[in-house]
Amino acid sequence: DKDKRQILIRGTLIIMICACLLLLSSLIGNSNYEWTYDVAIVGGRVIDGTGSPWIIADIGIYKGKFMYIGPLLDTSKAKHVINATGKYVTPGWIDAMDQSVPSLPINGLAQNKLKMGVTTCISGEGGIFTMKQPGEYEDVLVEGITEWFASIQDKISVNFGTYYSADQARTAVIGDTDIDPTPEEVQKMGDILVRAMEVGCMGISTALAYPPSIYWKTEDLVSVAKMVKDCGGRYVSHIRNNGIDFLKSVKEAIYIGEQSGIPVEIFHIKAAYKPLWNKLMPEAVQLISDARDGGLDVAANIYPYLASATGLDILFPPWLWSDGIHQGYEKLKDPDIVEKVKYDIYNSNGPWNAYIATGGWERITLSNAFCDIFTQYNGMDIETIANITNYNDPLLLVIDIVTCSYPKRSSAVYFQIGEDDMILATTQQWTSIGSDSGSCLHENGPDAIGVNHPRSYGTFPKVIRYFVKDKNILSLPEAINKMTGWSATRLGIFDRGVIKNGMWADVVVFDYDALEDTSTYIEPFTYPKGIDHVLVNGVVVIDNGKHTNATPGHIIYGPGKL
Repeated sequence: DKDKRQILIRGTLIIMICACLLLLSSLIGNSNYEWTYDVAIVGGRVIDGTGSPWIIADIGIYKGKFMYIGPLLDTSKAKHVINATGKYVTPGWIDAMDQSVPSLPINGLAQNKLKMGVTTCISGEGGIFTMKQPGEYEDVLVEGITEWFASIQDKISVNFGTYYSADQARTAVIGDTDIDPTPEEVQKMGDILVRAMEVGCMGISTALAYPPSIYWKTEDLVSVAKMVKDCGGRYVSHIRNNGIDFLKSVKEAIYIGEQSGIPVEIFHIKAAYKPLWNKLMPEAVQLISDARDGGLDVAANIYPYLASATGLDILFPPWLWSDGIHQGYEKLKDPDIVEKVKYDIYNSNGPWNAYIATGGWERITLSNAFCDIFTQYNGMDIETIANITNYNDPLLLVIDIVTCSYPKRSSAVYFQIGEDDMILATTQQWTSIGSDSGSCLHENGPDAIGVNHPRSYGTFPKVIRYFVKDKNILSLPEAINKMTGWSATRLGIFDRGVIKNGMWADVVVFDYDALEDTSTYIEPFTYPKGIDHVLVNGVVVIDNGKHTNATPGHIIYGPGKL
């Protein structure tokens, strides 16, 4: 009898467990059963982020995740209801090349990002650093990364992840001068990068166009890239040259991926060399496509503008910085050095020469002088400023601006990208969208880098406005996929980026007819129109176009985090 009772009890328990599992399965699945949703979005045209066409559906969100997608959602079970009738509902847009590392600790609300639909920012071209004051920065050493992440946890309105810079590891070991590291020193650099991955960074980055990154030898980069392979690392790069050596630089990035065995991402791909518009980019696209066909996980991100933006100091030849950044500025006080700089800029067709690549001083616009004497000329081209200020040679004006601003870094906008090249690159299946800009330091203001460019407020709406509405080059689902599902997959973020049950509920609700980017090179800090609601992890952050001050953003850690 005792054995029979035990068998009966066990059988009853099994039946009860099975019943509970069936009930739970029905609740988690596409069911309208007894849920109380935190947010319901009803009546919208849902684009799920995979590239599939839209459907009309209701969405129920509970505890930060999608829990219902289908018809006839009972809104009486929802705490907050968004009527999306006549509007599009998509996953939150992902900025694959963000620059918010120095600004998020100061202003975690990231108004410019969210008001253009961005819910996730992946940063780290320059690694992790802090802003001492606008234009001045200090590296965060690998020992401080965990503390840095903790400083923004629960204080940010967007999701955020970052790479750690191989350049930071190099500087920590041998400084910022032009010297070749020993094998032992390369090992130390690799150890630093492995540790960065173990505390949550998503991969390693380089900015090979700038000192001290320009001093990396390719084989040394292969060596450190191999070391982060077991951490699930990826190699992301502002490649060595976007001008006359663009193809050579793309080949270098591909080679590093082939030799190290890790994925490669090219930051803001562009053929920034006016004399060879429509020639370099088609060849670069073929190089990357061929590498992918051969099995290499290589791709790129891009922004939809014809001007790049960076420091004025990129105009100078690399030899100026060989003894370090500070010494380079000191050298500019020497008239003989200035004459040598002038000769090289006006006579050398070297790959570093941004003056020739851009096509002249009239195509270079002062973005932020970081110097009281010249700030009044922000937004004007160098040729015009030189005429107004009576400089016979615009290069001497540039030297005065950069030396006046130092240690801050004056910046400029370079109109050096051909429209056909930009279109060709953007329409490749393997490109995602990255703004190359940071979150604003304050409402309607610049980011911490201080580059005044419309991309910081307009990149993602412009992709839809330009490629879908104006040019009809991409379908709306294709454009959304570039900003969501593909981008998330490419970045190794597998729990967001598409609208699917169980995924984190990052959402953008927008009016397609009203959608418009309004930021310009003259007025870069204006918000787009048409983006009505934005949710991050199921929390409404933009409601009827206004920021709610909610800070539900998560840290996006890399695969190597211990």
